[in-house]
Amino acid sequence: MSKKRSITAEFEIVTPMFLGGADHHATRIRESSIKGALVFWWRALNYARYVQMAQDSHAAALGAMQADEQRLFGGPDGQGVFLLRVTGPELDTALASGILADGQLTYFGYGLVDQNNNKDPKGFLRGQNFTLTLMFARRTRPADIEQIEKAVRVFGLLGGLGSRSRRGWGSVSLSELSAEG
Repeated sequence: MSKKRSITAEFEIVTPMFLGGADHHATRIRESSIKGALVFWWRALNYARYVQMAQDSHAAALGAMQADEQRLFGGPDGQGVFLLRVTGPELDTALASGILADGQLTYFGYGLVDQNNNKDPKGFLRGQNFTLTLMFARRTRPADIEQIEKAVRVFGLLGGLGSRSRRGWGSVSLSELSAEG
């Protein structure tokens, strides 16, 4: 049996991040948010390879990709090949209205606050850190670990979390990556 392996990545929040749970207030960075982002980047990195393996049949490529995605990340049939944990210092949620007071920032954050600042959005301020730990099952193949590690790296280079992440809010930066085993 091989030793249980893990990947630990530390991220810095680069731009204000607006996350929400059931009550629409950010209290922590949830594992499901991170896992969804990792799935997105895994798909982006691997789609062309699956199309090539399926000899340009997009339907066959999507089927094979979905099967591997569920095997790696989990799905209705069971657990994926890793457990995921997000830790860090108590993330300070601060009133974001002051951040959005500038005209341009209000435009990019449209909907987070109205022009009269009647909404009270909460978000994680830039400069805060969080740590992501992925603990792999013993049966996990090295190639699968490598694929997931690549998704973590791309998430740390290009990714973000939360509302308005496609407009530059909630960007993260990978500051450290280490692996055991």
